[in-house]
Amino acid sequence: MVNNPPYDSTEKIIIQKDYREFMMKITPTSDMEHKKITGVNLRIEQYFERRPDLLENVVRRVELRGGGARGRGPMTHWLTVTFKNIDDANMFKLYFVGEISTGGMKFE
Repeated sequence: MVNNPPYDSTEKIIIQKDYREFMMKITPTSDMEHKKITGVNLRIEQYFERRPDLLENVVRRVELRGGGARGRGPMTHWLTVTFKNIDDANMFKLYFVGEISTGGMKFE
């Protein structure tokens, strides 16, 4: 059995890749991470359900990616959300401000 470190429930799990693209790992490695991913994923689904006009301006897909710098880590699933225009991406960013990390990049 793998002994994973405790998951920080305050960790921001959505990663902003550029002005219009966001990613979130959806393969949990612990119970705490599963709860966090499930909660944020539910909020994302509700966000788009309440904004049906966005459906034609956004691409949501699930990707399978290898981990680690050389792709030797375990395969994980990622939800990628790409907006066609920056205004919609900025509204998404404002709604999920407590969940988004930019990795130190400034998107302004």
